[in-house]
Amino acid sequence: MKIERIISLANVKVRLQFLAMERSLRATGCDLPLSVIPFDETRFPLPDNAQWLEDDALFALVKETGAVPVSRKYLALTLPNCAFFDSDIIHRRDPSEWLAPLPNDVFVVADTEWNKGRWTFTAETRELYRSKSTLWLLDNFNSGFFAHANPKATTEHVRALLSEPQNWKLIHGKDPTAGEQPGANFLIHKNGVEVHNLCLPPYRMESTMACDYPEDFEPIIRKPNGPAFIHYAGHGRNLAVPIARLIFDHLTKAEAAEMTGEFERRRENARNHGRWPIWARLARRIVPWIDCRFEFGWRDPKVAT
Repeated sequence: MKIERIISLANVKVRLQFLAMERSLRATGCDLPLSVIPFDETRFPLPDNAQWLEDDALFALVKETGAVPVSRKYLALTLPNCAFFDSDIIHRRDPSEWLAPLPNDVFVVADTEWNKGRWTFTAETRELYRSKSTLWLLDNFNSGFFAHANPKATTEHVRALLSEPQNWKLIHGKDPTAGEQPGANFLIHKNGVEVHNLCLPPYRMESTMACDYPEDFEPIIRKPNGPAFIHYAGHGRNLAVPIARLIFDHLTKAEAAEMTGEFERRRENARNHGRWPIWARLARRIVPWIDCRFEFGWRDPKVAT
């Protein structure tokens, strides 16, 4: 499989994770151009050989239809010869090398989402997939990484996915703020794309998902079939887990301290959210959906400041 560029998605909130991802990519020897889809309008200066990837029509459609901003990553499905990586990934091998032996006509993923069965489908799409094969979960994937030489969707497919009511109901179910993963999987399933998951036979790459690793992770990742990258997928919010140190290998001391402080604030906020009244929890979810530049905050008036 010929890969001509790497694609990611970022905004200023994930700047440090993105920088660690980019530095780990370059440390593998990969010198491919890095195109960055803006999650929103809060941007930051990009490193050398990286540039923002724009598509005003798609971005406007995401906003108009009320899709979550991360749906902008669907743009990568329409582009040729590319590998998409979320910003919370640490590379261990050059993607252009480990993807090279694979055929050009397949859709490549690498994760263990098939044994978790939670985030990649809705009740509605599950029934659709089950009606076609009992092995449908083996074709489901975490949209934090995928690669292809030939585009697996068109801009028309993405427009239909986001704007046609029947598709909207399928990919979101009862939750209009659901993430982008059900939609990405729906596009691939619907288009009859052949999915090659490198964490399944015959490849048997060790898991790329940080949450799958025990405390003593080094012997596993150093195997000949060790992971080409590690995806934190939210697991990185707990920076106490041993495998999280791979992130800090690519940050300065000041950056590491900044990231640790930010994650600690998020953990504290998460604990506090559990004590919020239900109307405040709903507002916290709805406000970013209306305008991703804002977050809702609430303070218990009974608690002294």
